[in-house]
Amino acid sequence: MTEFSDLSEIQDGSDEKLENAVGDQDDIIVSNDVVKSPTNEIIQVLQLTDNKNKDQIVYSLLEKGRQSLIDYRADIPTEIYTKEMDSKDSKLLELLKTYFQRIWEVQYGSPNEWFSLFLKQYQNGENHDLYERILTRTAEYGNKYMNNCSILSIVLQLLFEAIDDTCLHETNVFNELWLTITNNGLESVKKYADYIIEDVMDEQINKKPSALFQALREYYREQLFSLLQQSNIIYRQNVYELALDSVAEHGWLTGVEVIKRKTTSYAYEKLLKNIHSYQLQQQAQESKEHDTPLISMELELISTETSPMHTDSFEKQDNNTPKISESDALTENQIISQASEFINGETNETIVRRADMTTQRNFEYQPVTCIYRDKKNELNIIANCKRNQPNLYQLEDLVQAGELQYINQTLDDITKNLIGRLEYNNYSFPKFIQDCLTPIMYLLKRQQNLDDFFTSLTFKYQGMNQSRGYQLQEQANLSLRMLLHVLFMNSDIFLRRIIMSLLSKRNPVPFISSTIQVGNQNEQYQFIPAILHVWNYTRPTILSFGIGACQGKSTLLNQLFQSTFEQTVDSIYFQQTIDIDFGYSFNPERTLNIADTHGTIDKELLHKIQPLFDGFLIQIDKTYLDSQPQILIEYLNILPVNKFQMIIIRDTLNNSLQECSSAIQNLLKRFRANFSQKLHVYPLVNISNTNDRIVIFAIKAMREELLTKIKFEVQKTNNKYEILSNLQNLMPTDYVEYLTRLNCIIQPLKELLLQKNNLQSDGNIPLYLKFQELSKLRQKLKKIDFYGSESENMFEIYDKLNKLENELDPNTKTCSPITGGQIFDFFIEILKSDNMLMSLDLLSTELKHELLTLGSDKIAGDLTVENAFLSLEVLWRNAIVCYTHTTNDRKDLIERSYYNFITAGFPFEIIDGDNLHFQHQFLTKILSQFVSKRILVISIIGPQNSGKSTLLNYMFGTLFDVREGRCTRGIYGSLVKLIKSNQNSANTSGRTLSADIPDIDYIMLIDTEGLLSIEKSDNEYDRRLVLFCLAVSHLVIVNMMGDVNETLKDMLTLCADSLKQIGVNKVNQPIVHFVLNQKADPNLKNHTEAIDKIIRDFKEKELAEVIDISSKTFHTLPSAFKKERVSNDAQSPCFIRTEPDFIQRTQQLCEKIIESAKSSYGRSGQTISDPPQWLRTAVTIFDTLQKFPDLTYFKDINERRQDDRIRQHIGELISKTLPADYRKKTIADLCELTENEIRKQLQAKFDVHQNDLDNDLKIIFKATSASERIRDRCRQFLRRQVTEISNAWCTAALQAHDQKQMEVLVRDGSDDLRKLIDDLIKSGQTMTKDKATEEFDTMWRRKLESIHRSFEPQERLKQAVKFVYGNYNIFEKQCLPSYEHILHHLPFISQLSVKSDMKLMIGPIQSHFAQSASGQQHGALENRWTSSSTNITYTLTTIDNFSHLNKQILQDHHAASTLHHGIYSMQAMYQYEQNRRSYKRQNSMYQGEQNIKSNERQKSRLPKLYLLKEGFNAVSRACGLGQLTTTSTEQTATVINVEPLKYDYIHHVNLTIYNEMEQSPNAKSNILCLPILFNKILKETIAIVEGNGTIRRPIEVDLTQKIVGLINTIMNEINLELLVFKLSLSKQTKSYIHTFIIILLTMFYYDEQKHHFNQQILTLNKEKPSLLTYFISMVVPDAQCDNEGAEIFANRVKNAVQSSLVRDAQIIITRIIETQQHLNRKQIQIICDG
Repeated sequence: MTEFSDLSEIQDGSDEKLENAVGDQDDIIVSNDVVKSPTNEIIQVLQLTDNKNKDQIVYSLLEKGRQSLIDYRADIPTEIYTKEMDSKDSKLLELLKTYFQRIWEVQYGSPNEWFSLFLKQYQNGENHDLYERILTRTAEYGNKYMNNCSILSIVLQLLFEAIDDTCLHETNVFNELWLTITNNGLESVKKYADYIIEDVMDEQINKKPSALFQALREYYREQLFSLLQQSNIIYRQNVYELALDSVAEHGWLTGVEVIKRKTTSYAYEKLLKNIHSYQLQQQAQESKEHDTPLISMELELISTETSPMHTDSFEKQDNNTPKISESDALTENQIISQASEFINGETNETIVRRADMTTQRNFEYQPVTCIYRDKKNELNIIANCKRNQPNLYQLEDLVQAGELQYINQTLDDITKNLIGRLEYNNYSFPKFIQDCLTPIMYLLKRQQNLDDFFTSLTFKYQGMNQSRGYQLQEQANLSLRMLLHVLFMNSDIFLRRIIMSLLSKRNPVPFISSTIQVGNQNEQYQFIPAILHVWNYTRPTILSFGIGACQGKSTLLNQLFQSTFEQTVDSIYFQQTIDIDFGYSFNPERTLNIADTHGTIDKELLHKIQPLFDGFLIQIDKTYLDSQPQILIEYLNILPVNKFQMIIIRDTLNNSLQECSSAIQNLLKRFRANFSQKLHVYPLVNISNTNDRIVIFAIKAMREELLTKIKFEVQKTNNKYEILSNLQNLMPTDYVEYLTRLNCIIQPLKELLLQKNNLQSDGNIPLYLKFQELSKLRQKLKKIDFYGSESENMFEIYDKLNKLENELDPNTKTCSPITGGQIFDFFIEILKSDNMLMSLDLLSTELKHELLTLGSDKIAGDLTVENAFLSLEVLWRNAIVCYTHTTNDRKDLIERSYYNFITAGFPFEIIDGDNLHFQHQFLTKILSQFVSKRILVISIIGPQNSGKSTLLNYMFGTLFDVREGRCTRGIYGSLVKLIKSNQNSANTSGRTLSADIPDIDYIMLIDTEGLLSIEKSDNEYDRRLVLFCLAVSHLVIVNMMGDVNETLKDMLTLCADSLKQIGVNKVNQPIVHFVLNQKADPNLKNHTEAIDKIIRDFKEKELAEVIDISSKTFHTLPSAFKKERVSNDAQSPCFIRTEPDFIQRTQQLCEKIIESAKSSYGRSGQTISDPPQWLRTAVTIFDTLQKFPDLTYFKDINERRQDDRIRQHIGELISKTLPADYRKKTIADLCELTENEIRKQLQAKFDVHQNDLDNDLKIIFKATSASERIRDRCRQFLRRQVTEISNAWCTAALQAHDQKQMEVLVRDGSDDLRKLIDDLIKSGQTMTKDKATEEFDTMWRRKLESIHRSFEPQERLKQAVKFVYGNYNIFEKQCLPSYEHILHHLPFISQLSVKSDMKLMIGPIQSHFAQSASGQQHGALENRWTSSSTNITYTLTTIDNFSHLNKQILQDHHAASTLHHGIYSMQAMYQYEQNRRSYKRQNSMYQGEQNIKSNERQKSRLPKLYLLKEGFNAVSRACGLGQLTTTSTEQTATVINVEPLKYDYIHHVNLTIYNEMEQSPNAKSNILCLPILFNKILKETIAIVEGNGTIRRPIEVDLTQKIVGLINTIMNEINLELLVFKLSLSKQTKSYIHTFIIILLTMFYYDEQKHHFNQQILTLNKEKPSLLTYFISMVVPDAQCDNEGAEIFANRVKNAVQSSLVRDAQIIITRIIETQQHLNRKQIQIICDG
């Protein structure tokens, strides 16, 4: 290879070339002068003076002609545009004709005198019109028909006058003529004799040198000389010129034979090889530029190259021109055969030879099996791959692609199956391409780099071709670009965007691709529109391209930047195409984007795209630069001088790097006056041997220098909107218009969201702000401990909460309606758009980009409202919040859109992690559309950043958001649709799991927020997430980084224990799989000890039957990614390479997970059978977690058990220390004191008690080894109990004090009355009766106001609730809801408080309970199908002993079920219906009729059983069976009682009870009627409080303990009965019972105080007349008043004496009773008789 430094040594050839180059440069300068004049005139004609695009418009006109103005119509005034485009007298057209004519004359004619003379002949002669036609055509279309040699094109257009404008536009004749003549020389022109005058053709062929011959010499000269030099044929003028003349005459292969004897055999063979490579390149280039079918081109090429390849076939003519011998002409098939043999025989040898030549270029040769000739089928193959428009892939296809199809398969297995189907199953090649798309989509969903897959695929593809020895009829070279293009081509517009986004994560993306549509002559290439959505506008983008035949460009970029650009193959997809690597797979992010050009980029395209790039890498081969230096200059002239440019001179000798650099610098200075300081030259040695240390050092040195220069010299010159504008100008108009329409839809919402300061202003999100405020109040209320110091604020918070709930209730008429706001309105407009999902995804991407600019720290924490709305999830959440407040049309739209959103594969929010809210009412409407779809539920939990979402995405191809930090907030779900085996059998081979999951339609995957996050730091919240997942999932994956986290293990253990206590329907024994992710040592055997310890701990804590774990449920996984650093700098970006092994391991894990989940599915029954049922269960679980915070309060099981034991001790201590008799005595002792003295003495007493109890508690703490956290909690609990009891006793003492004061008031008047009388007497005043009455009324009014002030109903009511709840909680902990849930009933309690009598409160309490209980439906009961360790047999006698369930109906069910086979069904149904009706009539009231009803049921039993017996006998007779001979029902019962209850009967009753709860939960004819049950408990409770009709007992600790014990006893009895049918009361039902009993006790307690108050008022009002009389008698001098006063005084004395005697007598009786412990009637009579 000739080096650049050898230029000075080859004086005879190189100096001449350099002079020519200088001449060419001078021509360019002249050309620029020519251009300058029309430029100014064009600007004036089109009125572009102030237009910023004027330079671009003028450049386009001078390159593409007048028709290019269509692209700039918007920049031209309409009138001017119409005038200049429609008129043949257009001034613009004349200017362009003048311009091109001067180009022809000056630029082309000056160096070529023959061309100038040729033009003048046509211009001035009889062919002037033809000349004008060609000149006008050029002015219209510019260089469109000039191809790559303007002189030859002009000559051909002038000579072949039959090829007019119509022929050019409608046929491919000119392109075929061009291809033929530029490959086969002058002789081949005869084929097109129909288009040229015969005389003209003869003249051009026979007259030498003709114009056409001269033009062909100019065409062939540059490339021929370059090929000769590349083939090491030394430049000798006679040899080069001889070859040039011969090639111009006969074409490439035949023409070069003339010099075969003038060079070495090795050089000649190399020349043939180089010519062949050049021809292949030209074919693809020409087909791309003109859309000429490759078949036509190839056959044309073959059919015209008919001469043999040996110089012996030439005969010398007189003029020494070689002539082809007709006798030696080969057939077409022979030519193909010889060419094929030559290629296949020579490739390996050539590669070997070149590898040994360090001075040669690094050619990227195709492998031996590369298909050279079959490229003619490529267009047809691609066309056959295209789907019809209705069958284009959609997002749903992407979501389902490959899922559960590649279970237990490696990438090697997948590619082997693909090639196997192609090789052995008679697959067509297009079908094979289509099949390859499935694994590509499968990998893209997992954000994989596609290199490993494609490498494996091509290796097997080539191996197939080698083993066959022949190629398929339709076959082409495989390339990843081809596969991706077919995928894009067959996807709808939304999916293209998604695929482009997924592709960009780990792979370069296509920017420019070849145009493959046959017949499209307008464009040689096409821009990929979807790149608009992934372009990284924040970093500079560097474009790398080559000049000339420069091989290894992509390889160099991959070595420099760790990119993964695809290596070139012989395909149209590598002809002037560009890929861009945006570096999204680097962490930290790479500082620049890299664009790689395949093939040679033409200057027009470079000029068009250069504004997009911030720097350029120009790669040029040293040999090519030596021969064509002016080409480099032409390309550099296109590039802007203010941008970074580096010329990389490839394959420079190691010892001449500096010389080369200096020579190029001089060349650039010589040719380029405006030399830029940012232009650099970098000579690079041959880097083909990557193991050579010199090559390694050279790459490293170049990388460091390049990155340094880029860092300091490459600035982001264009902002986002400039780049976006330039990109849109390149894209298809229809796509840009489509995006514009979408942008118009999303722009209003986007702009509003980005105006963060105004988002919370009125009218934007009013409902959401109210909802958020409501959620914050709820959370604040939940976090307040009832026994803590902040509990006093609970009522205030609840009042605010209640007010907000009323405001947000759309059914509340007292409040003005709240609108959804502008954000909601704009979002609705997006939902209305035609392509809703595309619009949402565009919006989501832009908002997410804005959110990521905040930084991971801010994103991980609690987001402000403004930042939270930068996500699609919150926009949906806002729409759901507004759902109940909008019109029915909008409701339908939201439902329909969200359903489509979910079915498309997008995750949906289950629990709002920001507000801890479950929008279950809305989700119920959405998931009800999946009512018949069976689901398998798999959830995942684990620490933050442990890769939970990534693991689910890898295993199931879901679209969960993945990023560092807190990417998931709350709980999200995703429905993965299973394709049945009969649906995917045609598309896959190998094992699939779909067919192995019968009756399963979807897998519901639940992704959760990361546990143990520093930002949230809420362990109780974490435990709720874990417990929720355990309760609603068939299988739970615990994903952990590295080893088992002890904190997480404790959390899981506690939640498993809570699952046992949760007391509502849940998944029975969910399976838990532990995944030790990112494990350095993935060998599970090395972790056996740790695994065994975990399993042992669960068994020791008796949790092995609660959750299912075993050694088989532990797995390890390696890291999904591997970091590779480009340089040694620790701060430099790391390339995150995906690990193929991780996919294989996750798919193996997926198989195990699904197989395991199936076993859990069978034992879960109907709990979560379909999405609606799952949602009902999830709501119950969520509500239970909210109601019973103790389920997730404790750190571990030890804390829970410590708390339980200590609470029990506290209850015993309180009962012992503060019994009822002590209370009674204390109140009696204190009631005589003043109010202040009462408070002080009680406080002193309780301080002593508190101190004593604290000391006792310390002893308990020590005995139980309680943790500090439990100690604090129990201290608070004890103190609150003592405080509330103290307050209650104080209230009771004050009531007793008030009673005493009232007696004094009645007896001798109050202090106020006495003081008034004394003051009047002392003053000596006397009053009239009227005046005295007036004074008394004033005093009386003040007294009543004082009494009313001492009794504030609402405050007393709140105090009653607190006291009763606190007392109740001492003895009931498991099923008592948290205090804030009692507060939710406060409005109802307030309604009850206004009723005048307790009896009037009973009915509303019963109704309220019935309403609450009926709302549970299935949630009212808990299924208990778990196996029992005790072997209990139930018989009909068991049912006879029932006292709570409706045993009559149960017995009737049993009787019906015992009839033979199925013949009894009609009689049994009739009997059952009769019994139900009978029972309905009998149960109209529940009080006072229980015995009567029981008797009636017993009486009705005989005829019913008789009917059953007679019916059975009648059927038996008809069927020839024996009859029942037993006539006694007692005997029948005896027979039945000995038989155990059948499983079918138990299961039938179980379903019947459930159905009753679903359809009519409160019907009294049900087997289990909860209202009747509650009424029993209510009646028993009232009886206890009322003292069985004697005296009402105060609501105190001992009474509460008795009531709680009674309730739990009754509920246990009911559960024992229900357990026969595998049921029990749920925790929710028990909580409702306890709640309404608390309400009842609260009303008793409140009624006691209210009664005391009313009694005071009643007593005052009763005694007012006598007191008034007494007052008048004391202050009015009137005898009549004295008599009345005396009478009143005498009565009071009598009453006082009587009261004193009664009191003394009672004391005496009490003393005697104490001394006489064993009294009987006789002794009492003796005592009474004296």
